[in-house]
Amino acid sequence: MELDPVTKWLIRAASLMIIFIGLIITLAFPIIALTINSKLSIAQNSFKETIELIVQQLLS
Repeated sequence: MELDPVTKWLIRAASLMIIFIGLIITLAFPIIALTINSKLSIAQNSFKETIELIVQQLLS
């Protein structure tokens, strides 16, 4: 079965788009995950310091 030239180019374009979307997702996901992780870590440290301060004030 022989495909006409327009169909071949449409298939090539679609394949290229799929590859680029995959690369973008592959690169973006770790960056987003690291960003969320660092923000959660900062929030966790802030919460920990606040609790420690409250405990120190209650004990003194």
